[in-house]
Amino acid sequence: MKNADFKQFFKDYIKWGDEHDAQKVADAYAEHFIFADPNGIMPMENNNELVAKYADIEEHYKKVGRTATHVIDADTTKLDEQYYLVKVKFGMTFQKTGDEMITFDITYIMRVVEGTPKIVLYISHEDEMKVLKEKGLLS
Repeated sequence: MKNADFKQFFKDYIKWGDEHDAQKVADAYAEHFIFADPNGIMPMENNNELVAKYADIEEHYKKVGRTATHVIDADTTKLDEQYYLVKVKFGMTFQKTGDEMITFDITYIMRVVEGTPKIVLYISHEDEMKVLKEKGLLS
């Protein structure tokens, strides 16, 4: 896959979240994957609990007044025939912050089988909840 393909994949990922389609968001992940952030590492299973978790996340962002999410950049490195390293910079705007875009860097390892990409590793480089608190969006 090319850089543009992954950028589109993550634009679609955002769209599914905006449409509150937690099942489609969950379908972007492999059956088993790893989530990591500055607080630690968590192995995850793609099941009904994950779908519910993504529904809760979208509801949370709605409550804190998120107005938009954008893919600013997606940089792709092919690791082998199935695996890719994709570094994505997301930008979010909120009612309280106006035009100020809050950015988050997330690195993914993607596995592509028969043209279908799946997230197998998700690394958030910032503690997103801490950043939102610092911006006054959470108490």
